[in-house]
Amino acid sequence: MKLKTIIFTIFICILIVFSMGCTTDYQYPINDSLFNMTPLTWDLNDTSSSDTLRFEYKHDVNLTVDQFPNKDSYNSNYKAVLSQNNVSIVKIENKKIKGVDVNYILFNDTISYNTFEYYYFQKNGKYYLITVYDYTKSKYFKNKVDKTVELIISTMRNNPIYN
Repeated sequence: MKLKTIIFTIFICILIVFSMGCTTDYQYPINDSLFNMTPLTWDLNDTSSSDTLRFEYKHDVNLTVDQFPNKDSYNSNYKAVLSQNNVSIVKIENKKIKGVDVNYILFNDTISYNTFEYYYFQKNGKYYLITVYDYTKSKYFKNKVDKTVELIISTMRNNPIYN
C-alpha cells in the first residue's frame, strides 16, 4: 500500500513540474527589443517583418506588436489611426499599464463591426504599438487580451544582442 502511495506522489510531482514548464513565457524579439508572451495562449502567425509580430488566439482575436523606428513615425501612425475612414471611435484615453504611460484608442469598424484596440507606448526610448482585433466581443477574450497586453508592456526591454 505504501509503495502505491509513493508512486502516486512521485507521479503527481512529475505532472506538476511538467505543467509548470508548459506555462513559461517565451521571449519574442521585435527589431532591437524583446518581450514575453505565454505560448499556450497565443500562436505566432506572421514573422515576415522584424518590426512587426502577429499573434492569434483561437482564430477569434488577433494581436500585433509593432516597434517604430522613431518618434516621428510613431506620431504619424497615431494621427493616421485617428483619421481613418469607416470607423467609430468609442474611447481615447491616456492610462498607465504596469507603470507605463499608454495612449489607448478603442474603435469599431463601421463596415465589419469588428472592435479594434490600439495601445501606443514608449519604453526605454523606443516606440511601440500593440493592436488587438477582436472578432468576438467576448468578456472572456477581453480578459485574456488585457493580461497579455499587460505582460507585453511590462516585459518590453532592450534586446541584449543589440546593446
